[in-house]
Amino acid sequence: MQLPESFYPIMRETLGADYEAYQKLLFGVPYRGLRVQERKITAEKLKAVLRVTMEKTPFCSNGYYIDHAITGLGNHPLHHGGAFYLQEPSAMSAVTAMELQNGDKVLDLCAAPGGKTTQIGEQIGDNGLLVSNEIIAARANILASNVERWGLANTIVLNEHPEKICAKFSGFFDKVLVDAPCSGEGMLRREPNAAAQWKPENRIMCAKRQLKILESAAKAVRTGGTLVYSTCTLSGEENEQVIEAFLNSHKEFVLSPISACFGRPAYRRLCNLPEIEKARRILYMDGGEGHFVAKMNKISDTGSVPVATQPENTQPVEPAFIEFWQQQFQTPLPAGRLRQMRDKIVLLPENTPDFTGLKVIKPGVWCGEIRKGRFLPHHALYMIKTAPECNAALRLYAGDKRVTDFLRGMEIPCDGKGYTAVCFEDVVIGFGKASNGVLKNHYPKGLRII
Repeated sequence: MQLPESFYPIMRETLGADYEAYQKLLFGVPYRGLRVQERKITAEKLKAVLRVTMEKTPFCSNGYYIDHAITGLGNHPLHHGGAFYLQEPSAMSAVTAMELQNGDKVLDLCAAPGGKTTQIGEQIGDNGLLVSNEIIAARANILASNVERWGLANTIVLNEHPEKICAKFSGFFDKVLVDAPCSGEGMLRREPNAAAQWKPENRIMCAKRQLKILESAAKAVRTGGTLVYSTCTLSGEENEQVIEAFLNSHKEFVLSPISACFGRPAYRRLCNLPEIEKARRILYMDGGEGHFVAKMNKISDTGSVPVATQPENTQPVEPAFIEFWQQQFQTPLPAGRLRQMRDKIVLLPENTPDFTGLKVIKPGVWCGEIRKGRFLPHHALYMIKTAPECNAALRLYAGDKRVTDFLRGMEIPCDGKGYTAVCFEDVVIGFGKASNGVLKNHYPKGLRII
């Protein structure tokens, strides 16, 4: 890693008394972590299957440090099954600061690639609603793929401008997260491009964009709701000073303390906001690569617009799908959340509003489609299920060659007949169709390992 000479005096001025300790660690080994999806697997079982050392982080109850030298986890069957998410440890802190509750309606406004979205989705439960947005189309598709892999049935993925979303859903959300695009000073040790692209002027450019996104986000928060702002940079212009500028123009919001114990207080000397120390900074010395988190609560109403509900289902769901569900799964059919859109069937989250006029990448769970009166399931439908919920399941374990063959798209030996969930260590990783002792592979081509 090579940084311009101008980096060091600027960072010394930013970090003050913390600079010397920070500078000593600047060229050290970056922290690496993962987050366990406890609905699918326990941490102890994951540790045993991966054969890695896992130590808890202070940033998230199901977050763990792992050895930086470990490779290949992205191709592991349990990663394909959404049992864990590889994530820089301090990046888990922003969602923890949100203090999510079961059933919350949440907006993740700058969500790609999906680390924080998957963390939110697992915490608000199947009766919650998460709207996850990414303005860049290619990144929105990556976000949708990670939501699908994680098996979230409560999440809608959009590819829209933040202002358009927040104007349409004024005062609708309980919690809003702005994990803002930033100059990335918290990625220097783990992303070579971040060091190569660092320029002091990027701080000012990013701060202007961040404040504009916050201005939009403020509209979407209900009275009494929470707005959390986070970055992975150390810049005062993008952190303390953005919060100061926002609160000076939005008296309906107040800065609130973060109850979780991580990091250190934000820097009072970098702005004229006495209460800024309620926000938190995370430096190398705190066990993370670099993060800033501020939590704000909306204490007064600035006006909201009625949010239209999802239109009633005008096209009855094909009996072939209902029959398929009842044959395949132990769980009751979620009849009120199903919609048939021409030949495709989608499972909507609870309390889904009307998204007319917005670019929807993923309206919920694409269950599959009807062709010539038959229902053909989609990979996403199986990913929201656990192994015990599936009536027909091929259970595979470590050391079985069929696991790798399946993830490569190959046919594998299988008894039984008909559609069958494929499970690795009791985690669903996909499905196929069994016939004559062979499972025809339905693992999506774009996800297969080489």
